[in-house]
Amino acid sequence: MRDTVLDRTGNWGLTQISAADQITLLKLFTGRGNAVLSHASRAYALRLMHAVEKDQRWGTPAGAPDTSTIQVKNGWLQRSQNGPRDPFDRGDWKVNSLGAFTGGRYDYGLAVLTENNRVPKGRPATDGWYYGIDTIEQVSRAAHHALYPDRSPSRGYTPPRPGRAAVKQAMTVG
Repeated sequence: MRDTVLDRTGNWGLTQISAADQITLLKLFTGRGNAVLSHASRAYALRLMHAVEKDQRWGTPAGAPDTSTIQVKNGWLQRSQNGPRDPFDRGDWKVNSLGAFTGGRYDYGLAVLTENNRVPKGRPATDGWYYGIDTIEQVSRAAHHALYPDRSPSRGYTPPRPGRAAVKQAMTVG
């Protein structure tokens, strides 16, 4: 994971990472016999990703084959909340999603990272967050369909739209 840079202050949410490094991480979770993680550690990580809260199952699962086992981890961060005071900072969002799709004949991962999801002037800050989610889900549907055209995105998994609790969390945690 050569492109991963931890935040100097130890803030996990500010870690810089590439999509390629995200896929490397997924391979460690789904691969067999690697020297980094034990079978129990890999199973634990995938179990957590599989059991993620329902309103956080958005992102890369969109369009996934409905017979696959879905494991997902999403992340988001609003650049800042200084938009009205700083014309160059309109509260843009970074929104990312990482998914592993296993079970049956499936064994692949998908990472989609976005940034600069603009909050339109005069609109609620969450508009940029939803724009990032929508972008990730469009890319994900196309990727799943390219891999498994017999399972078109319209017949694949449809994630729930994040509810009020997730929106509130997005605005406070990130």
